[in-house]
Amino acid sequence: MFLQIFEGSKTLVGFALFDYPEHFAEYLAKLISMIADGSIKAQVDLGDKSEGGKFRGLKDIARAEEYLERGRNLGKVIVQVQDP
Repeated sequence: MFLQIFEGSKTLVGFALFDYPEHFAEYLAKLISMIADGSIKAQVDLGDKSEGGKFRGLKDIARAEEYLERGRNLGKVIVQVQDP
């Protein structure tokens, strides 16, 4: 089942590896290996393509949440709270 989720071009909502403790160790090791060899990469969405542009500061948290809830994000939504 797990490989079916990760193969192909699929969208998955509400999945947590902790929901399947009996598979956790095996699939965590596979996930770490895939990240290490570059076969999967993290996606970060700073809101560049959102209405209003990048999410910056506490004032944009509600806008970022709405963007996330509407499914417009590609990857993890990040709000920049302070300059790096």
